[in-house]
Amino acid sequence: MHKKIWIVDDDRIYRLSAIAFIKLLFPEVEINEYENGKQALDALKNNQPDLILLDLNMPIIDGWDLLNEFDDLSLKRELKVCLVSSSLDLNDRERARSNPYVSDFKLKPLSENDLKEIISNSIEF
Repeated sequence: MHKKIWIVDDDRIYRLSAIAFIKLLFPEVEINEYENGKQALDALKNNQPDLILLDLNMPIIDGWDLLNEFDDLSLKRELKVCLVSSSLDLNDRERARSNPYVSDFKLKPLSENDLKEIISNSIEF
C-alpha cells in the first residue's frame, strides 16, 4: 500500500516545489495537494494520509482551524502533521508543541534535506 502525503498550502509555487522534491526522494509516495484547509477537511472525511505538510496562514480555513477539526473526525492517531510556516511567532511554536497531531514545525522555505528529514521521521516504509 502506498504511503500518502498531503500538502495543504495556499502557495502554489511552494506546493509544486515540495511535490517535485518528494517525488525525487520518495517516488513510491502518493501526494495530494490542497490550497486551503477547507479542501483538506472535506477530503479527510473520506480519506486519511500518513503525513500532512500544513501551512498555518491560509484563506477559508487556516492550519489552526483545520487542526481543531481533527478530533471531530475520529482520525487515526498515526496521522502526523508537520506545520510549515513562515511564522517566527514563539506562540505558534508553543501551540504546535501542545497539539497531539503536530510532530514537527519547520520554517519556510523547506529544503530538499528538510523534506527528507520530515518524511523519514514521520512515515515508516
